[in-house]
Amino acid sequence: MNAKTYYSIQGLRALAALSVVLLHSGQIVLSRTGVPYEPFIAFDSGIDVFFIISGFVMVITTADKWGQPGASLPFLWRRIVRIVPLYWLITGLLLLSSRPHPSLTWYTVASFLFIPAWNSMHHMFPLLAMGWTLSFEMFFYLLFAIMLALQVRPVWWLSAVLAAASGMGLFFRDKGLAIATLLNPMLMEFVFGMWIGIAVLSRRFLPTRLILVAVPAMLLPMMVTSAMSAASALQFRLIFWGIPGAVLVWSAVSLEEQSHVVWKGLLSVLGDASYSIYLTHEFFLIPLGNIIAKHPLKGAFPIASLSVLCLVLPALAGVAIHYGVERPMTRLLRAKTWVRRESI
Repeated sequence: MNAKTYYSIQGLRALAALSVVLLHSGQIVLSRTGVPYEPFIAFDSGIDVFFIISGFVMVITTADKWGQPGASLPFLWRRIVRIVPLYWLITGLLLLSSRPHPSLTWYTVASFLFIPAWNSMHHMFPLLAMGWTLSFEMFFYLLFAIMLALQVRPVWWLSAVLAAASGMGLFFRDKGLAIATLLNPMLMEFVFGMWIGIAVLSRRFLPTRLILVAVPAMLLPMMVTSAMSAASALQFRLIFWGIPGAVLVWSAVSLEEQSHVVWKGLLSVLGDASYSIYLTHEFFLIPLGNIIAKHPLKGAFPIASLSVLCLVLPALAGVAIHYGVERPMTRLLRAKTWVRRESI
């Protein structure tokens, strides 16, 4: 199936990646200037949008393979080729550049295998901190591949499995088990995305008039969390970010299908590079933060200017890494295997 390219999805990928960069740039700039950065927590919702998009894309790109034998391994290999090379490259460089070099521990191995593990400070982050979300992505892909292998319609069965896993997380929350962190309500965001995919395949779209009301309404709960503590916002992210994010994704695709609203140009380029931007942006933010620490800024204009710089530089660097590193690697691997490029 040569799935249609949804430029609206590419645009949302770009906005999601930039929102995460803005969150971390705000944290770095404001924390070093004595200004509270909690209002930036709402920009963490970009991760929720990424999860919803993943659920949507998996349905759109595999629908013609459901029930067919042999669909599972090519699907899983496509996801590995898409996710693993750049992540392993950056994680490996991070490992080699650290002083002293970390020993080969379970934590190091788990970081490469997308398995949650506690680090030395008892934090649930891999060597490349941004990789924590990839543990959820790979968990979802593995379950989706299993459904394809069983030759069942994945959306119905996987929705039930992910709902059960989310419920189990309530039981394991205080057990201290690293792997139990995957049993999180955020898994339901993949479900939202899958059902949006089913709606689109069935030609069911939100009416334009409803979108004009729904999108501003859904932005409101996203931004309400800016007035909440970070802990509270993260605890209820499925409600404040997941559900509104699903409405935004469905609205964007509906507008593209019905009103021919196409997000080409810069947003499309940034959408293509969103994975590189997401994985690498902190490497460019940390040196900027060290400069700020040595030369504290005062005044709204310098702080705002540096915040913009902290957004633009990682985005440009991510685009360069995408075209110079990520894209050539994935093209080479696809040329050596049966993997073909997905349009979406």
